[in-house]
Amino acid sequence: MARKDDRRIQRTRKLLRESMLELILDRGYDDISIQDVTDHANLGRATFYLHYREKDDLFRDLLISMANEFLATLPKQDKKNDQVLNVKKLEMLFSYVEDRFDFYRIINMGRSALLTSAIVAELIKDNFRVFSSTEIEVYENVTGLPFDFLLSYNASTLKSTLFWWLENDMPYTAAEMADMFAKVSFYTNFQILRSGKEMDRTKLNDMSKLMRQEIQAEAQPDNKDDASKKESKKAAKKKDTNKSAEPAQEEQAPGSDTIESDE
Repeated sequence: MARKDDRRIQRTRKLLRESMLELILDRGYDDISIQDVTDHANLGRATFYLHYREKDDLFRDLLISMANEFLATLPKQDKKNDQVLNVKKLEMLFSYVEDRFDFYRIINMGRSALLTSAIVAELIKDNFRVFSSTEIEVYENVTGLPFDFLLSYNASTLKSTLFWWLENDMPYTAAEMADMFAKVSFYTNFQILRSGKEMDRTKLNDMSKLMRQEIQAEAQPDNKDDASKKESKKAAKKKDTNKSAEPAQEEQAPGSDTIESDE
């Protein structure tokens, strides 16, 4: 019974997604209502609310469904040809968007543009590893930058590149876009890693310098003590010398008085 219910739910949601897709291409997202969607799908309005809370929820489900459809067509990971394969996957992504140019162009207009941007960014972030040949944990370990920050940065860059390409009527082919993005992404991430390694070297140098300063600081009091001891010894020796000279002068004094009295 549960399987039949699951299939029924999946079938109903598919009908609603297809209805929304067709209406978006015809009128745009902002101009359609839940009633329009259910009427076009030949379903009751109450049926809609059994599956979604609002129109935006159905729109999100539509974009997720399209993303899953695309991901299912990608070749499996192959570490031997990782870099080449990732460029191919990027080309497939740009080609997929190109084939649905009208849809993506429409949903990037009006109120739906912000919603589209947020959902697409989330989808790319969740699946960015599919297009990356380097584990982002490596960047985190080397640079100290948070994993989530690095992932968001790379995903946002890809999303912005896709939207820029669409907004400018796709001036380059999907293959050219994939190649350019892969190159820029590689050099950018390389610089991030390089700066991280330089930061590590700088930290080591700073630590070594600090340790040397601490050792010198610890040695300085000893030097001062030695110097003060030497000064004390000199002063004591001088004092002893003065004391030994005083009795000799006192002994000569009586002799002088005797000679004077004889005369």
